[in-house]
Amino acid sequence: MVQQTFSWGALQISEQMMRCVLQYMDASSAFARILHTFGNRRSQSSEASGIPALISSFDGDRVDRCFLLQCVELHGRSDQADPWSIRQFAVYERACQSANSSQFLLINHTASQSLRRRLKAIRNGTTEAPSNGASIHLILVSSATMQWSCYCNYLEEELNTLMNNIISFRSLDDSRINSGHTAEILQLAQDENKEIMEISISAREDTKTLKTITILTLVYLPASFVSETLLSMGYVKVNHHGGRASIVFEPEMLIFLVLTCILLLVTISIWLCVDRRRKRLARKRSDRLVNLDECDKC
Repeated sequence: MVQQTFSWGALQISEQMMRCVLQYMDASSAFARILHTFGNRRSQSSEASGIPALISSFDGDRVDRCFLLQCVELHGRSDQADPWSIRQFAVYERACQSANSSQFLLINHTASQSLRRRLKAIRNGTTEAPSNGASIHLILVSSATMQWSCYCNYLEEELNTLMNNIISFRSLDDSRINSGHTAEILQLAQDENKEIMEISISAREDTKTLKTITILTLVYLPASFVSETLLSMGYVKVNHHGGRASIVFEPEMLIFLVLTCILLLVTISIWLCVDRRRKRLARKRSDRLVNLDECDKC
């Protein structure tokens, strides 16, 4: 069993000693491809992706098998977010079918104490399990897959956390978009209020202008009325006798005043009736809207 200093480190055996071991076991050349996946590395790169899961060769009574397995284990380092590390180990078997015996070479297998005891018991024949290569392969494969369920559970939890974060981020993004739309609506409302204020100011200025025009009209209306009505119609005349002036009112002046008062009263009465009717209709419409609102609430 040959170990590594750490996952990305070199094997704890010299090149000369490794050649001696491979020469002693008469290892096949296919196992050299697997050995190249171990050694000093600077990045998390996998060189085992192009290696078949199992390489077997037959030479008469001899059978060579070698394969590369990956397992997971807790590394115990607190400076990394992921508590798990993916390890790999290689297995080489040289079996003799006639003698029913096998020789194994394990590369970087982090065997636990219980696994070491089981392998030792199989080697010494102190266990009821059959001491053949198949049982040892089964033990090695089971040890490699023992922690994968825990690692899958960890990945599932991390995936759920990531999905929750993504959903939260999307909610925040939607809130940000809604906030942006709300800000745009508020800006439009402010612009509209400014325009309404400008219109109000303009209307106020127009009102002042109309008020000024009305005052000027009221100032000049009596003079215009006197000049255009009374004097032009001849109801009022000025006589000069002996250097003295006198004002003479025609009899039609009385009729003019009576008709004017009657028409003024009729006009004011009609305006009051129309205004009272308009207010009554507005009050009925308001009461109808209040009743509809109460019905909707019920």
